[in-house]
Amino acid sequence: MEKEELFSALRLLGVTEVDLYYNGSGDEGNIDRVDFTPKECDVSRAITNNLEIYVYGVLDEYYPGWELDDGAYGEVFIRITPDNISIKIIHNQAEVCYDTTHTSITI
Repeated sequence: MEKEELFSALRLLGVTEVDLYYNGSGDEGNIDRVDFTPKECDVSRAITNNLEIYVYGVLDEYYPGWELDDGAYGEVFIRITPDNISIKIIHNQAEVCYDTTHTSITI
């Protein structure tokens, strides 16, 4: 499903907001949760799957490797109006930092 078709379908269903939560590390990344507003919108699994595919692409474009090594987690907020689609991403990149010291003691 193309991006335009996806967002047109969401508009037709009356969806005004989509919040997605993702988490990745160790070479695997997942979208853990998708919330639609209003909650009573009947969004099919097929549309949800296509939305997740789209968001994975956005994450890969703006945060390549987000699922690798120590990974990252975050939230994607999509706001849908009749004239506009806005996407805000809050991305948290995990990094492990080691500070190594050497001590020699002569007695």
